[in-house]
Amino acid sequence: MPNETGIHENTLRKWKQRAQTKGEIMSKKYFKPERYNSEDKFLIAAKTVGMSENELSEYCRSKGLYVDEVRA
Repeated sequence: MPNETGIHENTLRKWKQRAQTKGEIMSKKYFKPERYNSEDKFLIAAKTVGMSENELSEYCRSKGLYVDEVRA
């Protein structure tokens, strides 16, 4: 059944699965913030401290993080 975009659900599901397989997106079911230890969190904070909003957003997308998590 098409949704508000006019694209059938099965098509969207297949696109999402392909992107996950290629590592382009990370499903929330696989992303666990607690997988980062204190050292990882420090390195992420140090790496992102001087980034602009756009740079931070891009970095977070590439790592499967949320901007609010990094800021916290």
